[in-house]
Amino acid sequence: MLETTNGPRLPFAVLSSGRDSRRKGFPDSGSEWRPHPGEAAAYMTRAYILIETAVGKTGEVAERLRLLESMKTVDAVTGPFDIVAVAEAETLNAIGDLISEGMHRIPGIVKTITCLSVSKRD
Repeated sequence: MLETTNGPRLPFAVLSSGRDSRRKGFPDSGSEWRPHPGEAAAYMTRAYILIETAVGKTGEVAERLRLLESMKTVDAVTGPFDIVAVAEAETLNAIGDLISEGMHRIPGIVKTITCLSVSKRD
């Protein structure tokens, strides 16, 4: 984690509205916080997406998810969710677009929970 004079700074893009941008360590300018130019190559926004599907739709939904460009893996699983998908993109906005414009248009998806990773790329 990187340190700033205001405390730790997370090295990934964070969307900020007026209220969120006043949190400790977040700049007040602009609508999106991006990494510094030297950090950009080292970090990628990765999302682990937990997906609940309608009964009998898991296979069809998984196949459609695999067609989306930013999806790295799509696995059918047991437990409270039916599919766990991993997506990667350069910005948080791109992950948001993937979910709202791509995934939520696929019939059979009932619910999603998105967990963001901030790990450094290898």
